[in-house]
Amino acid sequence: MQRFVRTFELFSVLLLLAVLTACNGGSSGNSTASANSGTPSSGSSGNTNPLPPSGVLTPLPTDPAAVALQDAAIAYEPRLATAMTDWDRAVLLRNLVYSHTVLGMPVPVTAPLTVVELKSVLDGDMPEICGGMSQIYVGLLQAFGLKARILSLLADSSLFLDGTGLDTHVSVEVYLKGEWVVQDPTFNVHWVDWGVPLGIVGLRNAFLYGFQPQPVTDGFPTLPGRALADYYMPYGPLTANVEVAEINMLGDGESTIVADYPIEFSPMLDYYYSSPLGLDMNGGAPAPIVDPYTGALLYTAIHPYSGLTLLYDEPFSGGLPQGWVAMQNVTLSSLTNEDLRVVTNAQPLDYQLISPVMTFDSGWNRFIVDGTVSRGGIGLNILDVNSGTFVDSANFTARQWKLNPVGVAYVDFYLPQTTEVLFILTNYRDTPLSSLWRLSRVSVGKVWN
Repeated sequence: MQRFVRTFELFSVLLLLAVLTACNGGSSGNSTASANSGTPSSGSSGNTNPLPPSGVLTPLPTDPAAVALQDAAIAYEPRLATAMTDWDRAVLLRNLVYSHTVLGMPVPVTAPLTVVELKSVLDGDMPEICGGMSQIYVGLLQAFGLKARILSLLADSSLFLDGTGLDTHVSVEVYLKGEWVVQDPTFNVHWVDWGVPLGIVGLRNAFLYGFQPQPVTDGFPTLPGRALADYYMPYGPLTANVEVAEINMLGDGESTIVADYPIEFSPMLDYYYSSPLGLDMNGGAPAPIVDPYTGALLYTAIHPYSGLTLLYDEPFSGGLPQGWVAMQNVTLSSLTNEDLRVVTNAQPLDYQLISPVMTFDSGWNRFIVDGTVSRGGIGLNILDVNSGTFVDSANFTARQWKLNPVGVAYVDFYLPQTTEVLFILTNYRDTPLSSLWRLSRVSVGKVWN
């Protein structure tokens, strides 16, 4: 099965309702607008960032399938026939997809993209959300001779400590003026920092550095309920984990992963809901995590015990701490007086180790597990005993520990009132295989009230 199709199917099963709400931006999803509303200009709504000058105009492909899509798109947006630059074509096509798509329960987009399917979307007969809108946009860009690729984004509140939680989004990068530039058809924007259009690496680093990259609409009006500001969570956290894939929307739809941020971590296909590691630096200075592709700083890991008021602290030396239990088919052995070796069962996401019931007051707390994952992955989960719902969770893979061989995995969680909770460690796998952990201690502390 194709990798992109697998991604879509997994989204459908695991995240459909969340993604539908997210890409809908909280609107009813039934608005459409004329493709002729708005004109690409040297300015943009809400800002004064100029469009980058460019005299490049790529020759149009002449194969029949591409020509048919060109003609169909021009029928909806006549200015495409007289566009003077690749940039103008890219933003006209972006606005075409944005302004005509009806948001709703998505219909899978097939490949190759056909005129019939394109018209179904643009006429409002085929609802889409961010993933389908991005695929249609990529197909149109390719029909007009422009290179484009899919961006699969995975938010992570452990990286952006703003309490937004986990969510996903799909966007597009377009090759313009010799640079990759993020062009998002869901919100009809690209981003600039200091007047420079940003690719996904630049956008990700800008958010991680704490800068405020600006969304630019290129002069097109924003539909009611469809603005970036209507999105129920900030865009920045979505760039925590990024998968970049080349997809052939005019051919067989085959998707090839070309880059992951963090490196070698494919959140959408291999491991779901993974989180960055804190570093055990023995109280030292924060450690920079550097992007292996660019050498740029991705984020700075703080010592997870810094400023923490410990409420619970137990070693795993010699076995499980008092009150902890191991589930069926979990193998435990003490290798040294500091570590407990845990071989999990082979059931993906299955409970492995469960703490005793603990009571904590309201406020932000941090659950920390010292140790390493040698194979597979580990999930850290906090369960509200009374409601039977998970308060928060974070997951870590063995590959993540390659960035930080001496790791401390942690997750911050918020309790609105005094609450009884269980801490549950799970086998973080997407296939029936066991994981191998070496655990040294588990701690819980108060971060802030």
